[in-house]
Amino acid sequence: MSPTELDAKVMELFRPVREVIEDTNVAGYSLLVNYSVRGYQHFESTYPQEWQDEYDGRHYDVLDPALMWSMFNEGTRRWSETGIPDTRRVMKKAAKHGLGYGAIWCRKTGEKKTALFAAKQKREFTDSEINFINEEITQF
Repeated sequence: MSPTELDAKVMELFRPVREVIEDTNVAGYSLLVNYSVRGYQHFESTYPQEWQDEYDGRHYDVLDPALMWSMFNEGTRRWSETGIPDTRRVMKKAAKHGLGYGAIWCRKTGEKKTALFAAKQKREFTDSEINFINEEITQF
């Protein structure tokens, strides 16, 4: 499958998840499909462009607690519950862009993983919101 075909297929299959995410009033999300330390096959993000530029330009991915958690774990976790120190203050910097609270949904598929990271501006995701999204992302 070509990268373009894969992107189209992911977009189609992710549509129900996207609708559920939007129903929870998120400030943005990012999706990594079939990723490992070597990269990913599909990426999409609705985070503010300023934040995406800062994150990429300053290589926050290297010590992002949410991304690090997803590399070594499966399941669901609030950003505030990863237990990984935020030595580069990535989360505090994200909050300045309206991404103050977030959650991770991560699943392993073969040797690679798929993860969804979603953020809210003013409050944590409730358990019911996490479970609601979890049902859809598991089917995805």
